[in-house]
Amino acid sequence: MPDALARAVVAADPLGDRAATAAGRAAGAGPRESDVRSPAAPPQAPALRSPAASPQAPALRAAAARAIADVIAASFAVAADPSARADRDRLVAWALAEGAAADPRVVIGAGTGLAPARAALVGGFQAHLLDLDDTHELVRGHPSAVLVPTLLALARPEDGIEAMLAAYIVGLEVMARLGRALGPAHYQAGWHPTGTAGAVAAAAAGAHLRRLDEQAASTALSVAASRSGGVRAQFGTPGKPLHAGLAAQTGVESVAWAAAGLHTAEDAVLGPAGLLAAHGVPEAERRAVLDGFGAPVARWALLDPGVWFKRYPFCSAAMSAADAAAETAARLPDHLSGPAGAAAGAAEPAGAAAGAADLAGSRPVDPEGSAASRAAAIAEVVVRMRPGADAALIHTAPRTGEEARFSVEAILALILLGLAPDLTHLSPRPLPPVVTDLAARVRREHVPAPRSPEVAADADGSAQNCHSVCRNEPTDGMQSDNSVSVPGRGTAPVGRRDFWAQVEVRLRSGEVLRAEVQRPLGSPDRPLPDEAVRDKLVASLGDARRAAEILDLLGPTPTASGTGLDPASAGAAGSASADDGDPASAPSIGQLARLLYESPDPYDSPDPNDPA
Repeated sequence: MPDALARAVVAADPLGDRAATAAGRAAGAGPRESDVRSPAAPPQAPALRSPAASPQAPALRAAAARAIADVIAASFAVAADPSARADRDRLVAWALAEGAAADPRVVIGAGTGLAPARAALVGGFQAHLLDLDDTHELVRGHPSAVLVPTLLALARPEDGIEAMLAAYIVGLEVMARLGRALGPAHYQAGWHPTGTAGAVAAAAAGAHLRRLDEQAASTALSVAASRSGGVRAQFGTPGKPLHAGLAAQTGVESVAWAAAGLHTAEDAVLGPAGLLAAHGVPEAERRAVLDGFGAPVARWALLDPGVWFKRYPFCSAAMSAADAAAETAARLPDHLSGPAGAAAGAAEPAGAAAGAADLAGSRPVDPEGSAASRAAAIAEVVVRMRPGADAALIHTAPRTGEEARFSVEAILALILLGLAPDLTHLSPRPLPPVVTDLAARVRREHVPAPRSPEVAADADGSAQNCHSVCRNEPTDGMQSDNSVSVPGRGTAPVGRRDFWAQVEVRLRSGEVLRAEVQRPLGSPDRPLPDEAVRDKLVASLGDARRAAEILDLLGPTPTASGTGLDPASAGAAGSASADDGDPASAPSIGQLARLLYESPDPYDSPDPNDPA
């Protein structure tokens, strides 16, 4: 009998009955019950799918479109970094050496097609290669870098975009539920959930997209459970993004083998000898994975707590500290701040939806040597975080920019020196001495979250003024009203992971600058503006017209909740994806794949001084 998780994956219908039949209508075949049915499987009961879209469907669709656009941007960005591009091209060359693919699938920006499993491997690796892709706090990892390459590899050209969006939502839900069950102990033990939970989630997303029946879906999840893996020792090397690629490849192959009729254990994920049990998850918590899943889902993980989006290519565990450092950098004495410092981390305007200030000025190095002046003026930097919150930041004395992506010391040093924490500095090349010298003066402290209902006071009897994001406000429905702000210790959210960080800069003059942040810019509580995703895609592509076409295909999405892309950037796709529109004109995966095929080549640009 298929396991309950497989039944939930098959039954889930986040966007309503229209999404369940979009692929068939786009192909002109009409509604279908299943694309893949095990020979012995009974007919699927139509009642397993909800009869109409849920009230959450518009917001879910908006959030899924936003996440897919963002990971496409992260993938295209690889072309601009010579080292990253070379790493991707090595995998492409290896895959091509196996021979021409009979049924090639797109690898974003690579300019070639690969066999589906290889396309997923390279696509997942590339999407996570720069650490510019999204994260999810329940997963403790990177969902879109796994799910989107999986779906691009498994989708047929005629499949509708709506089917891809629905499968993405289901895959993320599985990844978040598994991540929550595995919990922090899994991560602290050295596992990377992008690879462990991600492999099963990729199989779930693929099973939903290809509309496997319960028996085949159960096999796909079972195979993926046996192939999941990935250890945090790889952080700061290309081995980390390989986890995303391997998880995506596992998802594709697991679905393909299940569709071919392979039979495996039916309790390999939640059972007493399955994946979660092997990682020490108690039976009650394994059962809880299914709570509210398989029926109309009241709270989808895509919306609650939501996805984190990045502006810069470094680990999300450093984002709160980076925002706090940007605020202190903006308050450095005038003779130290200079042009770059004046722009760094400017205070968020009152009432702004997210704030658009960069973490550093637009120029990577101040020509007058302000970086050296700042370094000389700073005696010590103390960064305070919750115990365990810096588990991913494994490099305390990084040597290269690649290692610096997982070093709060290096990220703070860059920001305080007025240097942008972007690919200019976060590449495999050695870090500048001025950065490593200041990073060596950054000290970590771990501060437990306060639980007292009383607000402590400074010596003068007044509570410390927090950064604006440390207001005593609820951040979701799970937080109680007695969450308090304690000087130097932040807030104590109930039911949510705590991302509080404080940065204290001690100058040689004796002055102390301090700022703290509860939730960073880019987190669901402080979302980036819709234009940020569009601009990230345009910058990565170097082609505003093609970026607009990609957004057109993903479709118009509502922005009232702050989770969607601006309808103005989505063009006329709304008419094509309307429920009563022409099915043949509905946006398809084939149309999207053509736009993703090749990226601009910055190395073959014509020389303006070349008379030819």
